[in-house]
Amino acid sequence: SKDQFQNISKEAMAGLDKDHIKNIDKAAMGGFSKDQFQNISKEAMAGLDKDHIKNIDKAAMGGFSKDHFQKMPKTAMAGLDKDHIKNIDKAAMGGFTKGHFEKMPKTAMAGLDKDHLANIEFTAMGGFNKDHLKNIEDISVSKLKKEHLENLDPDAAEGLSGGHIKNLDPDAVKGFNRKHMKRISQEALSGINVEQVKNLNQGSRDGLKDSVSSFESFDISVKKELVDDSVRLLGGVGSFADVLKKREQSNSIDSTQGVDSGWDSGALDRVKNALVDKGSTDSDSPEIRGVFGGDTSKTNVLEK
Repeated sequence: SKDQFQNISKEAMAGLDKDHIKNIDKAAMGGFSKDQFQNISKEAMAGLDKDHIKNIDKAAMGGFSKDHFQKMPKTAMAGLDKDHIKNIDKAAMGGFTKGHFEKMPKTAMAGLDKDHLANIEFTAMGGFNKDHLKNIEDISVSKLKKEHLENLDPDAAEGLSGGHIKNLDPDAVKGFNRKHMKRISQEALSGINVEQVKNLNQGSRDGLKDSVSSFESFDISVKKELVDDSVRLLGGVGSFADVLKKREQSNSIDSTQGVDSGWDSGALDRVKNALVDKGSTDSDSPEIRGVFGGDTSKTNVLEK
């Protein structure tokens, strides 16, 4: 019974093998302590099933080492909950494989902290699905490395939130590829910062652009980083429509608005002082003269 196992000496635990464990009553597993599991042989772990795991005392999980977890059947992981995970020794996380994570309940992921995730084997990341990631705390991803993200299933990336993206180390995002970025929601990607964007490879940048229909909610520094200088027609990356609207609403444009609008202050100053002609009767587009220099009598920005 549970009470009887509580009285087994730590040293005696070394004598248990997988067949002993297999035949232990499921409910009795709650009698084992952290110290007892520290002394049990790693080979004996092969006798555990999901109901054994489910009944283990939460604090006792701290007695398992990396080698113990390597020997546990993958199907047994279905018995874990978030409190079991929370009490696992950080270094022991390296014992889990891709197959182990595939069998874990999504709700158990809430027990992972940043040090747990940092110690997971790179290839084991392939066992996470989108629902697993949705249940991981935002801050817990802060110690992931690029190799972790390289091994993440692209479909699982759909489970990343804006909070996850904000907390990723800028160097870690080097592990994303185009497929990853196309699976991440636009809402989540809006939290990306310019240092992270600078570390995206070209494929990932292309994937980001594929995924995002509008960059309106993105930081202006991110917009500038994503637009090549060679394709910018102006010093800023603002909208012609926005400037025309401001011009119509007021006779004065505050050049300090350049930072928020995406326009360089110099361009706004020129627009403020420009001559606007509503155009001829056979043209729907107004002429804006004196904004970009040159022969103002021939400058029609919208047509160009």
